[in-house]
Amino acid sequence: MATLPTWSTSGWRRKQGNGERPRRIGKLGMRPLAAHCHLGLGTLYAQTGRRAQARAALSTAIDLYRVMDMTFWLPQAGVALAQVED
Repeated sequence: MATLPTWSTSGWRRKQGNGERPRRIGKLGMRPLAAHCHLGLGTLYAQTGRRAQARAALSTAIDLYRVMDMTFWLPQAGVALAQVED
């Protein structure tokens, strides 16, 4: 029976630490995806008690949504940020 790989946050951080993916997302015109990722990451941070990181990710998502005029997602991101700030 095959074994599944284990999840390693240190490996993820090491791979993400060089900032290559955010640069590629910007170059590929995938800013909506980046905004959604920040929203999801901010929500996850909030659920795990990382309030400062949640605020940063959610604020980034809100900024991206505003710049791209993606008004449908702004209320959801705003509510998530308000819950973190309570």
